[in-house]
Amino acid sequence: MSPLLGKGEALEDQVDWITPSLDRAGRFSVADSGDPTATRILVEAAGHDFGLDDGAPMIGTRQTDFRCTFEATLPEPDQLADGQAGLAVYANAGHYMDLSVEPARNGLVHVQVQVHNAGLVSLVGSAELPAGAPIGLEVRGDEMGYAFRASGRDGNHDLGHAPGKVLSFTNAGGFTGILLGVYAHGAGRVTFDPVAYRV
Repeated sequence: MSPLLGKGEALEDQVDWITPSLDRAGRFSVADSGDPTATRILVEAAGHDFGLDDGAPMIGTRQTDFRCTFEATLPEPDQLADGQAGLAVYANAGHYMDLSVEPARNGLVHVQVQVHNAGLVSLVGSAELPAGAPIGLEVRGDEMGYAFRASGRDGNHDLGHAPGKVLSFTNAGGFTGILLGVYAHGAGRVTFDPVAYRV
């Protein structure tokens, strides 16, 4: 658990990190970060996706306020050998958003945002960032939805906005709240540091 920045009005005094799937393989570990308001998370990537019947292979925290920021940095993006890693805004296996990073190709790292809505996948935005440098990922939530940003050696890249109603009870059903988390699907041991949820 790690402290959050806030006024104590939205249960933000500490973060409880949870996995919606059973982590029998011990793929997720949480430790202190150099930033006292953040966390370091290590994920052992595996050949999964978000459609697993027993829950999504990710680790995250419940969104406690519409207005929030969830951010994580990949200090060494080349730790991901195959697949994708990044942030997810997750309601259930059929309804989620992801801000993903792919392994570098030709000196560039592809970053994109997709919305998954009952089998329909929509590309919100994408960018090519220079390889060989840390990549920051950010999701900002408000009453209307979520805005996405990636940052690299060449600066910030705003990747668009997605409406929150995609993840609402009326659309997604079976609502147990939104999980904001990190994941790595593919191959590699991926470090996210720092990881922070702020309201």
